Amino acid sequence: MSSPAQVPGVDPLLPAPAPLSIEPTPVLAADDDLVSRHVLKQALKKWGYRPVLCANGAEALERLLAPDGPRVAVLDWEMPGLDGIEVIRQVRERTPAMSRYLLLLTGRAENADIVRCLDAGADDHLAKPFDLEVLRARVSVGGRMMDLQRALDRRLHDLALAEARYRELVEGVGVAVWQADTANWQLSFLNR
Repeated sequence: MSSPAQVPGVDPLLPAPAPLSIEPTPVLAADDDLVSRHVLKQALKKWGYRPVLCANGAEALERLLAPDGPRVAVLDWEMPGLDGIEVIRQVRERTPAMSRYLLLLTGRAENADIVRCLDAGADDHLAKPFDLEVLRARVSVGGRMMDLQRALDRRLHDLALAEARYRELVEGVGVAVWQADTANWQLSFLNR
């Protein structure tokens, strides 16, 4: 199959479908507290994920922006340097919509803080101390959402390739090709 950049009429910015993998799904866990990182690491491993640990926001941002970076992240709000809110803002500004599932952990539980977190672009919020089963369920939701997004990206990619091939065929025909819209009694020429 040709890549989108090689097919006329296909947007080269359209993401290529992600390959299917049997590797454990990587989940980024960023927290400046060593004990919290250890708890997150053990829990993610137990749940069948591959933990990608970061001790600060700058490292988390770098990993999340990498082309092969994790698509699901659990971020602590309060970290030195870049905090979780700023990491989320920058990821949202610099990556395609719906390309990452970002969950923010925080000791802040006021409604204004939750609104600030979600307005910054977080997909979910979990107050500390948190129940590990609730975290497991929310990370699982993130994984499902990213699986659905990959499937959608794959379908969009296939559709763009099919449309480019269709246009190539229609434009290559030496006669006029038209399409009838019987509902509105209109004819549309597809190649003239």
